[in-house]
Amino acid sequence: MAYKLLALDIDGTLLNSKKEITPRVRQAIRQAVEAGTMVLLATGRMYRAMRKINESLGLTMPCMVYGGGQIVKDGKILYECALDPALTHDVLQWAHATGRHAQVYIGNDFVYEKENVYAREYAEFCGFPGVADPSILERMDIQTPKMLMISEAENIARWRAEAQERYGDRLKIAVSNPRFLELNNPQTSKGAALDFLAKSMGLTAENCIAMGDATLDLPMIEYAGLGVAMENADDATKSKADFICPSNDEDGVAYVIERFILGGDTL
Repeated sequence: MAYKLLALDIDGTLLNSKKEITPRVRQAIRQAVEAGTMVLLATGRMYRAMRKINESLGLTMPCMVYGGGQIVKDGKILYECALDPALTHDVLQWAHATGRHAQVYIGNDFVYEKENVYAREYAEFCGFPGVADPSILERMDIQTPKMLMISEAENIARWRAEAQERYGDRLKIAVSNPRFLELNNPQTSKGAALDFLAKSMGLTAENCIAMGDATLDLPMIEYAGLGVAMENADDATKSKADFICPSNDEDGVAYVIERFILGGDTL
């Protein structure tokens, strides 16, 4: 089976621990595209925070953002699975009552109640500032493709358990980074978004390779004909993958492209 679409998570997968794309990975991606493989960046980031990465690689595919909450092409939304505004309101109220940082995504901005260290760190991560707006606590009309709660890594597992107890199956709750708790519509996943995009291009799951390092990536790893976990991935993600490749600091993306796309190997 020829692999025609490669879906790549960004943080912990495409980028190494220095937040760089190495020359070997850049070359491998270029060679994959030249060989006719479509390369899709599939991230929990917002479009504004990953667009430059897509452009720097010369990619022309749509981008999967917000953990599968949207597929965007040149700023135009092709697919979206937003949160219920009533749930968004409830999460913001819960975060406020417990003194936790929570943010929503409105247009091209990330928006939160008040400035704090986590908002500033996220702004540095994205490369642009967010918007502090206390009025979001009262709004019942916020349409957002995801919410993000940020804390120290030791708090995230507890927060995840609390969120699951509070919201059950009304929210999809996942960890995309040791310090990031992602909250999505239950129908949102990188797997569902990848399925939508593949079918729109006349492809099947068997035509796809998906690579990632965290539980947010699991749905697309399980969906793809070849699901790949990075060596630096968490144990849950590794346990569901078809193949474990070298880490993001060992050019794992290039290894997979060289072996399974350019080399034509199969499992």
